[in-house]
Amino acid sequence: MFETSQLPLDTVLLNAVLVHIGFGNLFSRIGAVSRIRIVNVDILQHYVLPFFTLYSMPGYKGIQYRAWLSAVEYVLSHRVYSEAREIKLTALLKDLSAL
Repeated sequence: MFETSQLPLDTVLLNAVLVHIGFGNLFSRIGAVSRIRIVNVDILQHYVLPFFTLYSMPGYKGIQYRAWLSAVEYVLSHRVYSEAREIKLTALLKDLSAL
């Protein structure tokens, strides 16, 4: 799953990203953050990853994205379950959680 949140002032920007990608959901409530969420693996692989590789996010969100990207790339290249895969994914997710 890919999810990013922004201040409500950036709702138009998040919507523009979804329109460009063509898939996903926008969640926005008054007084809360706005967020986009995409859960389809094929959409992540063929639309989200290329988009955010081309238009990288600066700052802390960029650091989080790169850590998340490491886990996604690993899953995409190791689709069959194994104990080694789970150990590697657990380590990658711990790194991401530590941010």
